[in-house]
Amino acid sequence: KYTALFLWFGIGLWVLLIPAARHWLRRWQPWAACAIGLALFSPVLLWNAEHEWAGLTRQGGRIEDWRPARAIGFLAELIGGQVGLATPLIWALCVAGLGVATWRTWRSRDRRWSLLVALSLPPAAVFVQHAIGDRVQGNWPAIIYPALTVAAGAMAVSRRWWVAAATLGSAITAVVYVQAATDVLPLPAGLDPITMRLAGWDGLAKQVNEARTAAGVRFVAGDGYTLGSELAWWLPAGATVIGTDERWRLLDLPRAPLAGQVGILVEQPNRHPDKAVWDAIEPVGTAGRPASGTPDLMLYRVTPRPGTTASTLPCRCGR
Repeated sequence: KYTALFLWFGIGLWVLLIPAARHWLRRWQPWAACAIGLALFSPVLLWNAEHEWAGLTRQGGRIEDWRPARAIGFLAELIGGQVGLATPLIWALCVAGLGVATWRTWRSRDRRWSLLVALSLPPAAVFVQHAIGDRVQGNWPAIIYPALTVAAGAMAVSRRWWVAAATLGSAITAVVYVQAATDVLPLPAGLDPITMRLAGWDGLAKQVNEARTAAGVRFVAGDGYTLGSELAWWLPAGATVIGTDERWRLLDLPRAPLAGQVGILVEQPNRHPDKAVWDAIEPVGTAGRPASGTPDLMLYRVTPRPGTTASTLPCRCGR
């Protein structure tokens, strides 16, 4: 994850701004750590260099997202997601720890507390800024957790708070794992994130394959990499699944010419087929993921424009 760069940024900021920490610049260990980190990161840099810096451009471009009208909703999702992932009491202790660390850094420039602030406050500010323009995925702030838990542990808090936080966190975690494995709680599909993400892909593939067979076409195009990947996994070997999303071009997958062919496009209900890719577009129905609580997808019979090529996704053939 590119968010690991916040470790470099935070430690560098700490060494430069805190006089008591600058002696680390005269020791070999930080420089050796930097060399090891760069060596481990070099495959990512090489891949980016060979693909027009697509990964760095994609991640760096997020700073341009700006939708203040939806900021309240995105911020609520960010906070609610972290409360759920960390569990409520642990999250509260971590936030309190960050507050104590920030206050002590401001008052005394203590090098221990200031390191925790340097490792947690800058990424937290970036995620809040991003939430003004777009959704922050729940796992992104995980880079802050180590510093926050150390800050929380350094507070003078009664032992009963730690016992309560650990007990509640363990109980919530156990419930989540049991629900994921057994579906024991009868949650409505629209409120069960596990069901929304995992259920019904085989049923969707069956409906799409029936539409493909009825239309007498060979290929199926899935909008986006999640949908395309699931269709490639679940559709039978006779169907060719292609990806027209620009991100597929960055992978070393065979490119297939589509001139003169007709296929079925599976599209999200809130999107429209890309007329730069498809010449003829004819709605032929819908298909859904049974029991997932998600909206039905649109099905189109499509003819590619002359010269169009697409990535052929690997299939789970022979099953």
